[in-house]
Amino acid sequence: MRYVRPREYPLNPRAPIDLLDEVVECFQYSRRTFTEEEALTAVWACGEDMRLREDPRFWEIAGCGHFHLAHHRLANRQLANRLWQGLWDGHNLDAELEKLDAAEPGTFHVFCEADPYIQLEGAAYFLVARAKTSCPPELAARLDRLRITLLETHRSLSTPRATRELLDMAIRLDEGIAASEDAIDHFEGWLSNVEEWTEIARGLWLPSDLVPQPEPLRPFRVRPIQGSHSWQHGDGVTEIIEADGSSLGAATENRLVLPDPPVERAPDASVRWIQTLRTIHLHSGYLPVPTGARFRYPRFVGRMGPLAIPTVIHATGQEGFVWLDREHHRFFGDFLRVAIEWDEAGRRLHLCWSPEAVIITHGELDNEVHEEERRFLDPEDLYDLRLGKGESYRQSLAQILREQVTGMPFRSLYEALTTRLGHRPSRVSIRAVLSASPEFAMRGNSWRWQSVPDAARSFRRTMVLSSIGGDINTVTPDLHSLAHVVRLRATRIAEPQSETSSPSHTSLGDEASAEPSSRMRILPYRGEHTPPPKTVPLIPLRIAAGGFSEGAEAPEPEGWVAVERRGRLEEMFAAYVSGRSMEPLIPDGALCLFRRNPTGTRQGRIVLVQDRRIVDPDTGGSFTVKRYRRVTEVTDEQSREGVVVHLLPENQDYMPIVLANVTEGDVVVVAEFVEVLSG
Repeated sequence: MRYVRPREYPLNPRAPIDLLDEVVECFQYSRRTFTEEEALTAVWACGEDMRLREDPRFWEIAGCGHFHLAHHRLANRQLANRLWQGLWDGHNLDAELEKLDAAEPGTFHVFCEADPYIQLEGAAYFLVARAKTSCPPELAARLDRLRITLLETHRSLSTPRATRELLDMAIRLDEGIAASEDAIDHFEGWLSNVEEWTEIARGLWLPSDLVPQPEPLRPFRVRPIQGSHSWQHGDGVTEIIEADGSSLGAATENRLVLPDPPVERAPDASVRWIQTLRTIHLHSGYLPVPTGARFRYPRFVGRMGPLAIPTVIHATGQEGFVWLDREHHRFFGDFLRVAIEWDEAGRRLHLCWSPEAVIITHGELDNEVHEEERRFLDPEDLYDLRLGKGESYRQSLAQILREQVTGMPFRSLYEALTTRLGHRPSRVSIRAVLSASPEFAMRGNSWRWQSVPDAARSFRRTMVLSSIGGDINTVTPDLHSLAHVVRLRATRIAEPQSETSSPSHTSLGDEASAEPSSRMRILPYRGEHTPPPKTVPLIPLRIAAGGFSEGAEAPEPEGWVAVERRGRLEEMFAAYVSGRSMEPLIPDGALCLFRRNPTGTRQGRIVLVQDRRIVDPDTGGSFTVKRYRRVTEVTDEQSREGVVVHLLPENQDYMPIVLANVTEGDVVVVAEFVEVLSG
C-alpha cells in the first residue's frame, strides 16, 4: 500500500493542530487504521472545518481513505508476506502485530482493513487472488487493445513475470499507459479480471495455458515375488496412496499406504523432513507434502489451481519453481521431475521448506526400501517389455554390467545401453527390466550384475505372471484359462527383437506412451481344424509372413479371435503388430485383422510384405507392415527390372523402406491390413 503525498506550501507549512490532539490520543494505541469521518465526527459537530491531511501527525493511505498516526508502522505488506510464506495462519491479528513490534523494538504496527489483497473470512485473514482494485475504463480499453500482443510476448518467455515486469512490457507497447499515477494498481486489477493470465504466486503471473495441471496417478501392479507359487486373486493391481490423517490404517489387500514422514519445525518457522523416493514418485514425477508441513501452505484464496513455490536443488544450486497441488498435497512439475529423474527408488531426499524457498538435498540410499520397491512394476512398462523387447534389454544390460565389475549408476548405464542399441528406449522400461531380473542388484549408487542360475527363465516368468491380470475375465481363473494366457504371453515374449535396428524415435526423457490393448475375446486353440463361428485364427506376424504362400498349409494358430464382421472370414487372420512406425493408424502392440493373399492392385494399400532385403525397424525381421507404393509404372511389354517399390510408414519419424530393382517373386505381399481390432 502507498501513501498520498501531501502538498507543502513554503509560506504556510503544515503544523500540528491543537484541536486534533484528542484525535491523536484516541488512536494512540489502536491497532487499526481509521477513516477521516471516524476521527473528525466530533470536531465537525463543533462547526470546525478541517481535514486530517492538514496535520503532519496523520498519514493518508492512497486509494482507500484511511489514515494512521505518523509514528505508527503500517504492517499490511509484512502480514501479506507472512500469510504467503505460511508463517501466519491468519488468526489472532493483534498477537501477530505484537510479534512484529518485538522484532523491531520501538515500533508500533497497525493494520488497514481496507487492503484489497487481504480479507477476513470467518475468523481468519487470507490473501486474495482477485484484487478488488478496479481499472478505469479508458485504461482498460487501451490494455484490451494490447492484450494479444502482450500475451504472445509473455508466452514466448514461458516463465513467470512480476506485475511490474508485465507493466513495463505494456508501457513499451503504449507509453500512454504510464500516465496514470496508480498505473501498477490499475494494471494488476486489469490482470485479475482477464482469463488469459493466472496469478500463480503473490504478484507473479503466468499465461493461463502454461500453468500445469497435476496428472492423475497411475496404478501399479505388484509382480509375484521370486519363488512364490501363489496366485493373487483379482486384477493384480495395487493402489498406492500417501498416508495422512484421514488414510492411516487404510491399507488393504489391494491398497498400499505409504508412510507419512515426520516433520521438524525450526524456530524460523521453516519445516524439515526426509522423503524416501518410491517407484510411484519417480514414474509420476511428484513428491508428497507430509501432514505436518501443510501449515506452510500460502493463505491464498480465489485460486483453486496449483501455486508456484520457489525451489533450490542443493547439489547444483539450480533455482526454479515446483508446483503445489493443495488438493492432493503434493509437489509436481518439470523442475522437480528433472531433479529426480535419474534417482533410484529408496533414495532419501532431505527437504527444507523455509519462508524463502523449498530446498531439496539428495541423501543416501535406503537399501531396504529399494529392494521392497523392486516388487512394483507399472502395467504400461510391462506392455512394452512383454512384446519381446524385455529379453533383448536384459541381455544387453547384462553384457554391459559384466564388463563393468564395479557397477554403474543408472544414468551411465542408460547412456551405455543407448549407445549399444542405437536408439533411446523408455527409461521406465529399463528400470522395470532391472527390477524384474534377479541378476541385477543395486549396491550403493550403482547397478551391478551377479550370476544367478536360470536368470532368463526367471525374468520371462515374471513378465508373464505380472501381465496376466489384464487377460483374465474371471476373479478366480481355471487352470486351463491360466495356462492358455501364459502360453500366449510366453510366445509373444519369445518373438525375436532387434537390438541394433530400432529407429531413434524416442527422445531422452520420454515415457512409454503405448496403452495396453483392450480386452478381446480370444478362445483357446485345442487342435481343432475348423474355427469356431465368427472367429479368425491368431497367428504371429513372423509366422504369417512365411506361412501363407499360395499352396502352403496354413500355420497352426495360437487361438481364435472373435470378430463382429461380415464377409469371408476364412481368408482372414489376426496378429499383433509391434512398433510405432504405423502410428497413429496402427498403435504399437495393436491386435489387427488381415486378409491373406490379396488380389487386385496393391498401390496405396497397407500390406504385410516379406522380402529378404527388408530389415524392419521395429521387429528386425525380413517382413514389415507398411503402405505399398510402386514408383515405376510397368506395362506388359516392359521388363520389371528397374522397378522401385517404396514401403511407407505412417509415422514421420521413420524412414521409408526402398526396394530397388524389384524382380518377379522378390517382394511377397502376404496379406492386406483390414482394421485394428484392439489397440
